[in-house]
Amino acid sequence: MADLLSTCQQVKALVTSREGLRLRGEQQLPVPTLALPDRKPGESIRQLTGYEAVRLFIERAQAVKVDFAVFEQNADAVAEICRRLDGLPLAIELAAARVNVLSPQAMLARLEHRLAVLTGGPRDLPARQQTLRQAIAWSYDLLPSAEAGAVPAPRGLRRGCTWRRREAVIGVDEANAGLWLLDGIASLVDKSLLRRDEREMPSHASGCSRRSGSMPSGGWSKRGSPTGFIVAMPTAVSRWPSRRNPA
Repeated sequence: MADLLSTCQQVKALVTSREGLRLRGEQQLPVPTLALPDRKPGESIRQLTGYEAVRLFIERAQAVKVDFAVFEQNADAVAEICRRLDGLPLAIELAAARVNVLSPQAMLARLEHRLAVLTGGPRDLPARQQTLRQAIAWSYDLLPSAEAGAVPAPRGLRRGCTWRRREAVIGVDEANAGLWLLDGIASLVDKSLLRRDEREMPSHASGCSRRSGSMPSGGWSKRGSPTGFIVAMPTAVSRWPSRRNPA
C-alpha cells in the first residue's frame, strides 16, 4: 500500500481495518457507535425510534418476530438495552435476535450476564460475529502478550485509576513505567480496544486492583481532568474471554 500511494500520488485509498495503517498522509476516521437515546423522561415512541441504535434493534427483532413493535410498555426496556450495549451494532443485533424467546423487559434483566445472552448470530457469518464472547476473544487473542497484560480487567471497569496509580501497580519506577504504559495504552487505543473518555468522573475514581494488575476504566485526577480510558466494548465479566483461555 505504501509503495502504491507513493508511486501513484493521485490515488486515494479507503481502507477499513482494526487499526490504522500508520502511513504518511493517512487520515484516520474512527467509526462511532450508533446514536443512543438519552435518559429523558417523556420521549415519545416516534422520538425514540429515531435513534440509530433503536432502529437497528427493531429491524433485527422483526427479522425473527415479524410482529415485534416498540410501544409504551416495552419502550423504556428497548432504550435501556441499547444504552447498556453502548450502541455497538453486533451486540444490539445479537440482543434483538432473542426477542423470539425473551421480551425486552426480560432480556434487560439478563444483561448482567450478557456474554451468555448475546449468542446465536447467523451461521453464515465468521465465528467472531456469531457471539459477543467470540468477538471479544478474537480481538483479545490477536494482542501480543505484553499488550494483553495492559488491557483493563472487566471486574474493575466501574472504578477509576490514574496513570500514577497504574504505574504503582505495575511496580516499576515512574520514568520507565510511564513510557511503557504510554506505548501500551496507545497501541490498545489504535486497536480500538480502549478509547479516551473525555467526561469528568468523581475524584474517588482512583482505585486500582493490585490483584488483577489492571487499570479499570477512566483514570481521572482529583481535579476532574480526564486522563484515562474506558474499554471500547460492553462488559460484565470477571475476566476477558479468550479462545486460548476460555472464560
